[in-house]
Amino acid sequence: MNNKTETISWKDRFMSPEEIAQMEAVFNERFFEFLKKDENISIEGHISENAMYITNILSNEEQTYYYPFETVISLKDNPDLEEEEAKLCLLDFIGEYFDEFFNDQRETFVPISWAPYSVKGKNLYAKAQVINKKLEKEADLILNNTNNEEDL
Repeated sequence: MNNKTETISWKDRFMSPEEIAQMEAVFNERFFEFLKKDENISIEGHISENAMYITNILSNEEQTYYYPFETVISLKDNPDLEEEEAKLCLLDFIGEYFDEFFNDQRETFVPISWAPYSVKGKNLYAKAQVINKKLEKEADLILNNTNNEEDL
């Protein structure tokens, strides 16, 4: 009889375009009534051997409003968690968060540093910060031009 417990690990990979498209369609449809005319929700996802990361990005076309809501769940904190269950746990948490976010007129926020949360007895972490990427790019250009002038 073998008393050795099988260790769960996940395959290190980016989520497939099909997985991403399916999640994006669900979130954009679910929150359609709350999205402004030029906004959408995009998703990025990565799985490592011991953690899953899903980022939902609410942004407008010009990226003057860019809100990446990052989540992670790990095998370290949830040693018996299967990959599909981890994904569903993160998606449930993200869905619940955006329900509250939109119903509270976009006034609900999580910290900008990783903060612990629990969903259905599973431990995960989330962080987010509203960014004006267009303004940041313009500032970078100004700083780069200033630095180049100083080099002369």
